Amino acid sequence: MAGLPKDRASLAAALASLAVFTAGATVGYIALADVELFARATAESEPAMSPWAILGQNLGAILFMFSGAVTFGLTTLVGLAMLSAYVGATMAVGIGNVGLARLVSDTGMYAPIEFLGCLVAAAAGLYPAFTVIGAVFADRERPQLLHSYLNSLYGSLKIFALAAALIVSAAAIEAIVLAIR
Repeated sequence: MAGLPKDRASLAAALASLAVFTAGATVGYIALADVELFARATAESEPAMSPWAILGQNLGAILFMFSGAVTFGLTTLVGLAMLSAYVGATMAVGIGNVGLARLVSDTGMYAPIEFLGCLVAAAAGLYPAFTVIGAVFADRERPQLLHSYLNSLYGSLKIFALAAALIVSAAAIEAIVLAIR
């Protein structure tokens, strides 16, 4: 996407998002990987949510990830840790229920795009904090720190727009996949 920030703060925000997501998903997966109760459940035991309901939930999740832009990244980190643990636990249950091959076959067209959208939204939420941290290490004065923060909000919004586009794209793909089935 043209005009996205291409500085160290955006790279640091993206890497931090990836690290938190990976750690949370690993913890979530390990927590439920060998739980017998879930492995006995069937995939058809509950009606599936519509792609549009999932889109609504995913948009809410990325808005929460983006809220870190005004909380110096705190809500982003907490939200991303919770979301990624949920993703890991859901993967453990899905693999226990239907196996890895079917899980990938059923969700592989859209779930990675959803995950990427969440990571990009988290990077958007962390970007202003990393911009200010970079300004501190550059020995900028206080008024310049505020200026750095305020300027970074525009870049953060651009990053968030990419995240929203990914989430909407994933919902459209999911709707098509479900319609074909």
